[in-house]
Amino acid sequence: MSVASEKRPAAAMDESPSSQTLAVVQQTKRAKESTDTQLAKVAPKVRRTSRLSDPVVTLVDAHPKGASINAVRVSPCGEVLASGGDDGSIQLWKFFPPMENHAALKGHSHAIRDLAFAASGTRNNPGALYSASADQSVAVWDTATAQRVRRWRHRTGVINTIAAAPAGTSFASAGDDGQLKIFDVREKRATHSVSHGHPLTSLAWAPSFSYGADISAGVTGADEHLIFVGGVDNLIRAYDMRTIVSSQAADTPANALFILRGHRDTVTGLRRSPCGRRLASNAADSTVRVWDSRSFVTGAAAAAAAAPEEGAVPLDPRLRATLNGAPHAATLPHLLPRVAWSPTGSHLAAGSPAERSVCVWDVSSVPLGAGGGGSAQLVYKLPGHQGAVTDVDWARGGASESDGPSAEGVGILASSGLDGVVFVGEV
Repeated sequence: MSVASEKRPAAAMDESPSSQTLAVVQQTKRAKESTDTQLAKVAPKVRRTSRLSDPVVTLVDAHPKGASINAVRVSPCGEVLASGGDDGSIQLWKFFPPMENHAALKGHSHAIRDLAFAASGTRNNPGALYSASADQSVAVWDTATAQRVRRWRHRTGVINTIAAAPAGTSFASAGDDGQLKIFDVREKRATHSVSHGHPLTSLAWAPSFSYGADISAGVTGADEHLIFVGGVDNLIRAYDMRTIVSSQAADTPANALFILRGHRDTVTGLRRSPCGRRLASNAADSTVRVWDSRSFVTGAAAAAAAAPEEGAVPLDPRLRATLNGAPHAATLPHLLPRVAWSPTGSHLAAGSPAERSVCVWDVSSVPLGAGGGGSAQLVYKLPGHQGAVTDVDWARGGASESDGPSAEGVGILASSGLDGVVFVGEV
């Protein structure tokens, strides 16, 4: 098995690319598979900011037969990386050296579309992993035993997205059938659902990194009950879970608490910030947007600003910034590239399917309470993937198990692509 000689410089936008070239340094055998997996690494030439063995680690052919990878997630404890591919399997990797593949979760018959770890995971036990598949089903897995706990089916259609609750044993899924479904792992059927007249493509429920030291402690009151859903109608709807759960009927005709308007194409990814007060969205209109997602915002009920020209989308009063630089691929309309917050909420990352790169923006200067139209700086554009980038996720990047991000680094960023490769590197 050969390894491509692509390069992945850890350079900022105003720096010249590094000349570091990938080289094979070790092999590890895939659990329950006969195929060897080669790990390629970049020789360290920069100051280290994490416990990774090298600044950039590449998992080549992370799935059997080089299957495309649609989802990558790091467990809340920061010890396990999960990837889901077109082959229908979920591969689990030890996140830190020697970064071995220690389990292959099999049970879906079609491609894995999305993954989400339960927020209750610990360092010794990563906890439950939820999966959404094109086989019209969702499942929950015990990552400690590598066994499937339970599986549920939607009525029809591909399941595009899945999200864990901030606490407890609940999760949500949504797909082409237009159903936002709420599940409890202890129940055999969905406990509640909200019908929409169009396919749903993205969800966000628990704030990012809502575990351990709990830097999401600022999420209180009504905000902790919010769940966000995006779809092909270009809109993002916010629901209050208390309204959904209080309904006596399983299929709830719940009204959205508020709707975020601004995207001009399908909303492909949603993620709540660590503080829970912001929402990041990615869309097929080649923009990433930052929103004030609090339940009650001063002036949010006022009319949106007048559009500058006929047919333009009005400026939503909750919009805080529009980020450019990660173009979507018009030739790959089925792709749902995601977006992810850094551990401190200071940076955002998203893949560019068209340019096969990963973009990182500094959003620390975007004020929460400002009006729409804030700005952010594109600080990294990371190459390396030989196919469209499908997903990204962050992990804490401290030098020890208990550390957060280093003062000299933002964190550890993982990305996946249609090339069947997962990159894990310091940023």
